[in-house]
Order: sequence, then structure tokens, then C-alpha cells
Amino acid sequence: MQLARISNNPEREPGVVAILPVMDELEANIAALLLEVEKTYTQLKLDDVARDLQNLRAEMAAQDFWHDADHAKVVSIREAQLSRRLQPWFDLRENLRSDLEVAKLHDGSLAGELHEHLGVSKTRFAILKDQLKLSGPYDDHDAILSIHAGAGGTDAQDWAQMLLRMYVRYAEQHGLKVDTIDESAGDEAGIKSVTIELSGGDFVYGKLQGEHGVHRLVRLSPFNADSLRQTSFAKVEIMPKIDAPEDVAADDKDLKIVMAVSLFCSCERSFWIATTMPVGKCVMRTAESVVLTLCPPWPPLR
Repeated sequence: MQLARISNNPEREPGVVAILPVMDELEANIAALLLEVEKTYTQLKLDDVARDLQNLRAEMAAQDFWHDADHAKVVSIREAQLSRRLQPWFDLRENLRSDLEVAKLHDGSLAGELHEHLGVSKTRFAILKDQLKLSGPYDDHDAILSIHAGAGGTDAQDWAQMLLRMYVRYAEQHGLKVDTIDESAGDEAGIKSVTIELSGGDFVYGKLQGEHGVHRLVRLSPFNADSLRQTSFAKVEIMPKIDAPEDVAADDKDLKIVMAVSLFCSCERSFWIATTMPVGKCVMRTAESVVLTLCPPWPPLR
């Protein structure tokens, strides 16, 4: 950083630079950013979040907290969610307050360090503001990610494994925990399907929900003897992990119940049907399983 020279005092040694203008500018910039952060902090009502977090931690500190394991799990998850939401804003505000106090000392030897801190704070503030766009009901939840190889044979299975590696590396770079729930290996290479859980970060589902859909890869196939161009497909499904059943509300009119029934006829042959209607009285029936489907209230396609 180049500092402005002064010539007010002719008796001063040449080469002495004025630090006051630079420090004044740094102080003004830090104060302006702090004001904007505190304004956003108030708009988000993070003081209320801090009080809720303090109450939860007081509850967790009670001796009988783990007597009710189910309730303790819900409280622990809620405490972690509020902490992840509050801590980045709290740290940013406190860091700026500390930097502002240092800038008021007008110590030129700290100008470079304060300038670096200011740049980091601006970048962090921009990231936190972008996260405010993730305001969906489940955006702050952990995510369940599934990958299914589609059309394309071995190439599609290899493409599915490439997608899996991509998401795992993304998780590693962002400090997320990856747990494999289910995996089916491909016949020659790759995978047929896989389901993983991504947890331990901020707005995991909100950041990944845009990956939901069919992903296509066009390349010269390494599994084709003629090295022909091959188009492969893989489907990616992203779902929020729901820890508390009350987080999901479903009306009865939106539910479709399908019962798998084993029918026994007079010829002593049995067969399976899936029905939503009562079975006739002429046969004996036993329900083997029930499939519950939530049907969104979308207009029917014609």
C-alpha cells in the first residue's frame, strides 16, 4: 500500500510518510461495513435466535436432559441448526468491531493487516447475503442424495460413479460429512445406483437442490471398441432429511394409499394385485403391504 507523503514540517526527515489519511480511510470503510452488517443482523432478528439458542443450551445442560432420548435428539438437532445460522454472523460482527477499535489507534504498522481483514470480511459478508436467498422451509436441512444410472449401459453406470465422486469431493471441500446409505455396483464398471447422506454444513439441501434432475454426458466411449460417441444419462434426486415428523404436513386428500393384496381363489392359485378399491367378497384377502404416496395438488396432465 502506498502512503501519501507530507511536507507540513520541513524539519522532518525525508521518506517519512503520513499514516493518518490511510488509517482514517480504513476506519471509515470498516465502520461502514460494520454498520451494514449490524443492520442486516437486526433485520434477521438474530438477537432472538441467540436467546433461543441460549435457552436450548440451558435445557441441554440439565441433568435429566437425556431421560427422554427422542426429545433430546430433537433439541440437539435444533441447537445445531440455530448455532450454524447464528455463529457466522456473530463472528463477522465481532471481528469488525475488533478491527474498528484497532483502526482507531492509527497505528500505521497495522494498516496492511487491517486492509487484509477488511477484504476477508467483505467476502464473507457477500457469501452470507447470498445464503439469505435460501429461505425455503427445508433449505437449512441436511440432504439425502440418490444417483441412478439411466440409458447408456456401462457408460451410464460409469457416468453415475463420476457424479458420485464429484459430489463427494464437493462435500470434502465444504467440510460435510458423507454417509453411504445404499450402493449397487455396476456390471462392468461404475455404479447402478447409490444413496448418500450429506450433513454437517450450512443450508446443505438448499445449496444442492438445484442438482435434482437428469444429467447427460456425451463423450467418446472408453467402453466402445470403435470409440464411438456415446450419450449417457443419470438421474440425481435430492431430498431434505426430515428429523422431526412434525416438519412435514400432509392433508388426507393428498394421500394415495395402495394396498398390495394376496388373493386366493377356489382353484387354489394365488396372485398379487395392487388395488385402491375394495376386493370382492367372493375371495379371501390378506393385506401384505401398504404403499403410501403423497400426491402434490398439481393439475392432471392430459
